[in-house]
Amino acid sequence: MRDKIWVWLFAFCSLATGSFSQLHDFKLKIHITGIDSADFEFILVGDHKKLSDNIVVNKLSNENYLVSGKLEYPSAANFFIKNRRGTKNFYLDFGEQSINTSFDSLRYPLIVNGSKVNKEFIEKYTPFIAAFKKADTEWLASYWAMEKKYNEDIPFKIKDSMLRIDKRNFQMRDSLIQRYITHNPKSYIGFWALYDRFFISGYTPSYDSSFLKLDKKIRKSVDGVKMKERLITSRQVTVGRKFPEMNLVDTFGIKKSLTPAFSGYTLIDFWYSNCSPCIAQFDKFKELHKTYFPKGFEIIGISTDKKKNEMAWKKIIQKYEIPWIQLWDMDAELAQKFSINSFPSNFLLDKEGKIIQIDIDPAQLEVYLNAHLK
Repeated sequence: MRDKIWVWLFAFCSLATGSFSQLHDFKLKIHITGIDSADFEFILVGDHKKLSDNIVVNKLSNENYLVSGKLEYPSAANFFIKNRRGTKNFYLDFGEQSINTSFDSLRYPLIVNGSKVNKEFIEKYTPFIAAFKKADTEWLASYWAMEKKYNEDIPFKIKDSMLRIDKRNFQMRDSLIQRYITHNPKSYIGFWALYDRFFISGYTPSYDSSFLKLDKKIRKSVDGVKMKERLITSRQVTVGRKFPEMNLVDTFGIKKSLTPAFSGYTLIDFWYSNCSPCIAQFDKFKELHKTYFPKGFEIIGISTDKKKNEMAWKKIIQKYEIPWIQLWDMDAELAQKFSINSFPSNFLLDKEGKIIQIDIDPAQLEVYLNAHLK
């Protein structure tokens, strides 16, 4: 009987403490040529705040740093030389590791000697998504060529078409990540690739199925649990769901609830003052608003500007003479909650407030309104 009591108490304590896994030490030596002196910031990606807060960075000399701490599982990381340049994500394992690089090479994937997971990233994952990398590189070259040709003022139709191609390219990347996870369910590289896409670009339903293909151990990790929670919340802003209520302030600082009386169709447009693709859509939105507002179409703009950019937000509204309602989600607090992370993002709602389309471009919106609002 006593043995059974101890077993029960052990199980209860494990549950009460969250079943913490064993922590492992790591040390990362970083040598960077081409810098004389720099402020160095090391970032452990994810939500394991306790581990992030206990990372120690020692500057050994102008070109040498020693980073040490603990990991519960292989993790994504990056570092940033303040006011100069940051790295792409690299991947840390347990034990001693090292990076030998140069300031001019920080924009490229880093080799982490001694890290099995980073070796997987370089030798296995990177070739697996090579098709996306090729398409993305070609798209960027084409986009910058257009920027140069039109003196950074690409005509709307051309830019709109290019952005749709960019969207298709990233859908290809999502598909490749899902395939990688399917073939490698225990891979932390697969997990961090999915995590990165979700928390940067926002939610798509395919991320649910990709997440469920991951090994249970990964899904039960601190960052896995956090991702699961955000996936559940993000489902509230998918097609067929009623757009969630939001309490925001308008340009006068008056708090308003985002529960308008829908008479026809409403476009909820998320943007911010320094987002050129967002602003590029305003002229066309103004045309559509003028034409279809009398027939039951409305737009509600939601800025995600930071507090320090409040005046910049208001100046853009005045400069472009935007006639529709403008609200402010300061510091993107609610946008982040619902994983609205890429901009512009929009949601077309019906008269009941249900989402019927997501990220509809102005040309597609015009076709839709013309067909449904006579």
